[in-house]
Amino acid sequence: MPERLSIRRAIILYLLLAFCLLMLPGCGGGGSSSPAPAPPPANDITPEPGPTPLPDPDPTPLPVAHTLSGTITAANNAIADSDVNDPLALYTSNNDPNGAQLVTNPGTIGGFACARPTGIPGDRFEKSSDIFDRYEITMAEGQTVTLTVSDFLDTAKGTNDLDLYLYNVSTTPPTLAASSLGQNPVEHLTVPAGGTYQILVYAFKGRSNYLLAITIGTTANLGPVFRLEEDFVPDQLVVSYSEAPMPNKSLARLGLSSLRGNSSGPHLLQLKQTGTARNNLPGLIEPNLIEKYRTIRAVIDLRNQPEIKTADLNYRRLAQTTPDDPYYDHQWHIPLINLPQAWEFTTGITTDVVVAVVDTGIVMNHPDLVGAILSTGYDFIEDPLFSLDGDGIDDDPSDPGDHGDSGLSSFHGTHVAGIIGAATDNGKGVAGTAFNRAKIMPIRVLGLYGGTTYDILQGVRYAARLSNDSGTIPPRPAEIINLSLGGPGYSTIEEQTFQEVSDLGIILVAAAGNDADTTPYYPAAYPGVLGVSAVDAGSQLSYFSNHGSYIDLAAPGGDLAQDRDHDGFGDGILSTSAHDSIISPIPDYLFLQGTSMASPQVAGVAALMKLIHPELTPLELDTALAAGQLTTDLGPAGWDEKYGYGMIDALRAVQTANTLAGGQPLPPTLILTPNTLNFGLTTNTLECTAAASDSNGTPLTIATVVTDSTWLTVNGTTLDQNNLGTYQVVVDRTGLVDGIYSGTITFTTATDKQSTLVVTMLVSTGIGIFPDTGTLHLILTDETTKTVARTQIITPNEGIYPFSFSDLPDGFYSLKAGSDYDNDGVFCDPGESCGAYLTLDNPLTISLDSDRIDLHFFNSFQAAPFEATIMHQADLLNATPLDQ
Repeated sequence: MPERLSIRRAIILYLLLAFCLLMLPGCGGGGSSSPAPAPPPANDITPEPGPTPLPDPDPTPLPVAHTLSGTITAANNAIADSDVNDPLALYTSNNDPNGAQLVTNPGTIGGFACARPTGIPGDRFEKSSDIFDRYEITMAEGQTVTLTVSDFLDTAKGTNDLDLYLYNVSTTPPTLAASSLGQNPVEHLTVPAGGTYQILVYAFKGRSNYLLAITIGTTANLGPVFRLEEDFVPDQLVVSYSEAPMPNKSLARLGLSSLRGNSSGPHLLQLKQTGTARNNLPGLIEPNLIEKYRTIRAVIDLRNQPEIKTADLNYRRLAQTTPDDPYYDHQWHIPLINLPQAWEFTTGITTDVVVAVVDTGIVMNHPDLVGAILSTGYDFIEDPLFSLDGDGIDDDPSDPGDHGDSGLSSFHGTHVAGIIGAATDNGKGVAGTAFNRAKIMPIRVLGLYGGTTYDILQGVRYAARLSNDSGTIPPRPAEIINLSLGGPGYSTIEEQTFQEVSDLGIILVAAAGNDADTTPYYPAAYPGVLGVSAVDAGSQLSYFSNHGSYIDLAAPGGDLAQDRDHDGFGDGILSTSAHDSIISPIPDYLFLQGTSMASPQVAGVAALMKLIHPELTPLELDTALAAGQLTTDLGPAGWDEKYGYGMIDALRAVQTANTLAGGQPLPPTLILTPNTLNFGLTTNTLECTAAASDSNGTPLTIATVVTDSTWLTVNGTTLDQNNLGTYQVVVDRTGLVDGIYSGTITFTTATDKQSTLVVTMLVSTGIGIFPDTGTLHLILTDETTKTVARTQIITPNEGIYPFSFSDLPDGFYSLKAGSDYDNDGVFCDPGESCGAYLTLDNPLTISLDSDRIDLHFFNSFQAAPFEATIMHQADLLNATPLDQ
């Protein structure tokens, strides 16, 4: 109808104009009051009147063009190496002591180093090397420096070897204060005394991205390294042989001789100074340390000899043993919800609870999950186009990856499963919420582009032992089902199915969504499903978290743009993960943020409740939740749309389960709120509340309160007769050098039970350095994942990267930003920065039908305390760049 009217109007206009020209020549454009036109000058030629051009009766509409713009914020304390391999990045050499790059404390530095020219056309270091990267910083005693070699493994060339040195520049000449070297994926050292230092990253072999973290905390769990400052006998090595001892002639060819040993035991070897082991590098090692350096390199070389089973230094003092769960210190969310106190009451229970993880599947061979995964899972992705495993539904719920491009898979289900059930106290990785008592039933329903309602419902029905498309049911139903998935859009069949499952007594827990709005997110918004929002390390609603009328409770979901615990990593939730590989996914660990990470913590706590009260029903849980018996209240008193009934409290939940089960009252436990205090850079005084947990009248008395640091004091301000109440904590920065400081306040009860309050503080004079994650490459893709625009942003303005795309048609888009320090054509590699709108864990589709100038998201380093199973460089070279 609109087109017909426009044609009709055009015809009428044409007739009127023609009539005016033929009959009323003077009517040209005005009424009778218009002045007559002036006669033309004599030398002008007046053209003969001609026909007036007619408007196009059916004009082709011009293409719609929109602008998409906003800002990207670099994560706090992020710093980019000033001389990386990306030729588009700004370049300032930091190779020499006089040109060391100034960095902040705390800080996480993303960088690149290479021992030799890359030889690759287009690389910044095609014809030169980048052996040294130097950073100058003031640090406090006890701080740690950790170097993660992102591309440690190289299938073509073995390993890429970067070493770490710390020089005290307050002495003349500078002296070596600490070191960490060897063929290790992670090098680490501890600052011996407060002062100004230069940190040296040294490329001994190969090339690699890296992450350099200046933090607080122990490095004892990061694996053994060689240190020049340790006490060992120079030029002596202790070895054992794979079979028979090496003949003297073979030893001589390696520059070695045998001092003593027998056929069945260790052998002591002497290194000759004329041996073939790599010697000192000029200007790097002090003369008095050359023999020790040569000895360490000889040990490293011997470990690569097939005849050698083990090779070690001849220490005068032995290293300490390594405690369990080496990454536990990075799991800030565990003490935040009082899990350690809850574990005291559940670790002696020998039964287990089945928790179904309805997600992307699980990397089944992950060493921190192997013992927790049931063999009765299932894959319900019907369409092979989206399953990426070459088939439809089957009994293999392993996760092959959920993205068509190598290196971009999320391994979301593996991360979620680890939050619930990662093996705890097993000497590796992370700790799970359920402390070895959850058995994970893996249900795969999400693949490329997510999953469908139908496939998800089939997975849920299977977990509940209801009829489903597999034609089978598991021998034992899930008692808890976690759904870290969802979206807007109500479905009747979904609501009916979830209600049917809940009526069977199965507890359903779901993520509230990461869109930062109040739109209902399903299945979290259905009756019978616990909807979980996310909080950060400060117990505030995470910036991405949904909120609204359907929120039941909250749990830690993180915020990678912050580092409140100053461990050098953004405050994501650390859990099991993996990396894409050309053969099969490689198990690993990764920080992620999102309500997807909050939901499994609630599921894990529900599993602890089930251990104590196996008959716990969804109704009992809902009733206790509404009564405030499972949570720490946040926000306004009672329920609110941000936190529901509050943040899950594992101790209160376990105590409530015990009461519901009719058990004897559990002894009271001292609860410190908060259990960590972060004074940041300027705060001097904070408060902590000490209270007794529910104990049915059993008294609890605080006997002593002791601090471990001279800069830290504590005083009771409002206390009852049992010394419970409010304590004021004060820090004093007077006379302290720049750095991160950590202290503890130990509260001891009359029954000798201890609770610890961890205090952190920053001291910094400030050097005007703003966050910087390096040159960012922005990729804008449409709904088919086709790249429609790509740009580079060179420098941020005080930590903020502005961006803008223009001439975009109507459509649906996704936006991702990352760096490419190694210039391999793939950004967001380990050791590089990465971000996506709205979050990296759950990118938000941008609906564009008008200009958008309000987009904002964060960019942070792909930081995780990786084990030795880091993605092979060969896999990266075979990855498809996003612009192809």
